[in-house]
Amino acid sequence: MPSQPTNLQVKAIDSSWILLDWIQPIGIGLQGISYYTVTVMDSLGVRNARDVSTPDNTTMLNITNLLPTASYTLVVRAVSSVLGVKVRSQASNVITQMTGKIFVIYDRKQC
Repeated sequence: MPSQPTNLQVKAIDSSWILLDWIQPIGIGLQGISYYTVTVMDSLGVRNARDVSTPDNTTMLNITNLLPTASYTLVVRAVSSVLGVKVRSQASNVITQMTGKIFVIYDRKQC
C-alpha cells in the first residue's frame, strides 16, 4: 500500500473551482503511484461526495463545477496498481475551503 500524500493545500480559488496541490508520498515502493483521487464533499457531506482523479501521478488538480460561496471538504489518496489490483493509500490531511463569490460587472450607460 502506498503511503498517504502530505501537505494538501489550496493554491488558488475562484467562484466555481479550487486548485489543489500536495506532496507525493515518501517511500512509495516498487509499484509507484498510478494516479491520485480527490474526494470532494459539499456541506451536505458524504451523501453528495464525488471522487475526481488525476490523469497520472501529477500532484496538482483543479476541481471544477463547484458552486459559488459553497464550502467543500477535500482529501486526497494515492492509488497504485499492482497486477491489475488498485490499492488506495490512507487519506491525506483534510482541508475545508469555501469557493469565491461571483462578481457581476455591468456598464451603467447601458442600463
